[in-house]
Amino acid sequence: EIKLEREHYRQNEMEEKISNSFKRFFNDKSNYATLGLNKCNLSKLPELFSILEIGGNLNLENNNLTSLPRSFGLIKIGGSLILRYNNLTSLPKSFGLIKIGGNLDLKRNNLSSLRESFSSIEIGGNLNLENNNLTSLPESFVSIEIGGRELNLNENNFSEIPNSLLGIAIKNKRIGKFMNIFLYRNKLDR
Repeated sequence: EIKLEREHYRQNEMEEKISNSFKRFFNDKSNYATLGLNKCNLSKLPELFSILEIGGNLNLENNNLTSLPRSFGLIKIGGSLILRYNNLTSLPKSFGLIKIGGNLDLKRNNLSSLRESFSSIEIGGNLNLENNNLTSLPESFVSIEIGGRELNLNENNFSEIPNSLLGIAIKNKRIGKFMNIFLYRNKLDR
């Protein structure tokens, strides 16, 4: 029991240090570098994240995040957003407002569905949703803007190919863009 209290104290201490670092970071508006917070054992992020403007990548991989701040979608990222290897079960409604210059990597979380607003995201690179628990995609997914050439939906729980993927393929073919859409290791019946 004492060991658990120490771990909890360390977690709170780590989150407080990170929060204080963010406050200093936010006060210096010239600081638009890459931010790497991977493997920090974070379980939550401060609401302050929403005012971030990062010219490079935001790496939050390999933490214990189960949710993101409500206003997370207001963040601006010039590079990639890496959220793989967390425990996210859903994304906030504001996530659809996010603008990412590079890749969006949500590999190995526990997402079982995506909100309709997810389709409003602007992604300059590839989208990786591999190894989640997705069984379907929102109908509006056909309108998602993916600047890269890969949409990875491997190792989810799709039983059929979502209609919106066909729409994406047709849309991209019309503009002369070809995209690799991966659906390996799903339970596709047809």
